[in-house]
Amino acid sequence: MAVKKGIDWPVGQKLFPQSERYVVMDVENMNPYSDIIQLAAVEIVDLKIKKQIFTNIKPLCKRFNPYCANVHGITLHDVRNERTFAEFSPELIEFIGSSPIIAHNRPAEYKSLLFEYEQIKKKFPFYIGNFYCSMKMARDLGLSGKLRVMAEQVGIKTNHLREEHDALSDTLIASELFIKMQNFRIENNML
Repeated sequence: MAVKKGIDWPVGQKLFPQSERYVVMDVENMNPYSDIIQLAAVEIVDLKIKKQIFTNIKPLCKRFNPYCANVHGITLHDVRNERTFAEFSPELIEFIGSSPIIAHNRPAEYKSLLFEYEQIKKKFPFYIGNFYCSMKMARDLGLSGKLRVMAEQVGIKTNHLREEHDALSDTLIASELFIKMQNFRIENNML
């Protein structure tokens, strides 16, 4: 079954979730919105980074989109001995639990996960209303640009990172950005 283009996000969902625990995540794909080859998730508790999980994943696909490969620099050869998404899925489900999921590009992460669960013929284990977009949050607070540009605008250093993206670096940057935005909202009574 193909992933549909439009997503029916819950009507009336707040832009910023309120919770003691959040999970920020990012994926890298071999093809747009499909074939995850790298996934990272970071736990935030009381606005502090705690645990993290990170893995490379051997996708089921045999072909890849050159644009996607240029973004992260990972090849199918690089992940040929890694576990599959089906093997990693129980760890991901346990790590996320029922916490709000923060993704810098919510539709990309949501569609990518949805694709993987359809591939392995498993019910999608996460509630759509638990997905939030840190890019939209940042734009609402006046930031613009891509993740690393937004991070630099609030004082998060990114110049030590390699040009190619990786899921863990992007997740850690998105986590720091989310924490700064939440602290800004607390300091300015915007909750």
